[in-house]
Amino acid sequence: MSGARSRAGAVHKDGSQVTLDSGAEGAGLRDWLAGLGQIHTRGAAFDTRLAGAPMLTGRASKTIAKLLERRGIALLSPAESFLVTKENQLRPGEQDRARRWGRELAALLPTAWPAG
Repeated sequence: MSGARSRAGAVHKDGSQVTLDSGAEGAGLRDWLAGLGQIHTRGAAFDTRLAGAPMLTGRASKTIAKLLERRGIALLSPAESFLVTKENQLRPGEQDRARRWGRELAALLPTAWPAG
């Protein structure tokens, strides 16, 4: 999981210039979650990563899930990873899998939020 410092370091890694998405210079997910305090709602955690053993590629979704639960967020589903290419594009079939996962999550939510 990136933070402001790790993203800033990535911009000049190996002498190459990386272009960040607009807004990427703000707080990272870890920092944002730390500022939430306790909330009681439902949520889900996912990441994108390269194919390979999570021990080698990383799997931020597991850490994200733990951080969400510490904030009182009940997970609707186990953490999920979607695989990307070295060019950071979803691998074939991953977009469909992500859509199915999203539909499954949506089906677990109430049809209307309670007032208040």
